[in-house]
Amino acid sequence: MNLNVKPYIILLDDMITEAYPLVDILKNEYGEEQVLIFSTTETGITFIKDNLDKKMIVLLDMMFYGKLEGTKVLREITEETSLVCFIIMTGNPDKVDKSDLIDFINNRVGHFIQRDAPYKQIMKIIKDAENNMTTRVDSALQEWILRYSPEEQNKPYLKTRNGQSYTLLDILKSVRKGEEFGSKMVKGILNLAIDLLARDKQQLED
Repeated sequence: MNLNVKPYIILLDDMITEAYPLVDILKNEYGEEQVLIFSTTETGITFIKDNLDKKMIVLLDMMFYGKLEGTKVLREITEETSLVCFIIMTGNPDKVDKSDLIDFINNRVGHFIQRDAPYKQIMKIIKDAENNMTTRVDSALQEWILRYSPEEQNKPYLKTRNGQSYTLLDILKSVRKGEEFGSKMVKGILNLAIDLLARDKQQLED
């Protein structure tokens, strides 16, 4: 899997259709097949869960047909993975109370933006999110694991000091859920990278 593959851009919003100008801008930037629109939380959640092996940036509306369902989407997806990037895009920010905003923030929302914001501003936020995904250690680890065949992913890959064995899929699940073992893996990789850079510092400066 190529780390430079463009992400899916998911528009999960009951007010956006193919005729919405932003859709054309996104398709020109990311390609027709990479930009998908879902007008209900159920269809959006199903697609995201079925494609957790793909990079995804989700532009998520808070309100669906008058109901605050954005938190439902966040909760269901973040129970599965922390590696999907969410951008809240809404036309009714005043209808969301403080407790709901806190819930969104706690569930790893990257940005809030109004639907009628200038398209240039929206695209900048999406590009910033894409760049952030590319440089995240946990995202890179996920893509590395998914390069292996299903058979290889299910083989024991490492054993801890207390004798616990982990497959690559076990590691991936722990990373996606932000569990202690997965967090230690990510931190260990980051520390190793820093150590390698420090050891080769003189050469890098040359």
